[in-house]
Amino acid sequence: MAQEAEEQQEFSRRRLWAMAVLTVLGLGMWVVSAVTIGVPPLMWFFGGLLLLGGGGYWWAYLKYRRRTR
Repeated sequence: MAQEAEEQQEFSRRRLWAMAVLTVLGLGMWVVSAVTIGVPPLMWFFGGLLLLGGGGYWWAYLKYRRRTR
């Protein structure tokens, strides 16, 4: 039982790490799009999707943390 809880906690850390990378990648895409001339609209779109997904996850995560404390 303790091992199962430990694995679940480790999975949660991996998920947090993955979402942090996704958020940074989205910000990076927006910065590159803003600095580079002649960027295709799809790059803005996919960067926005990354930021929207990351932002939604962090909002839900903070809401969950407040509820469990």
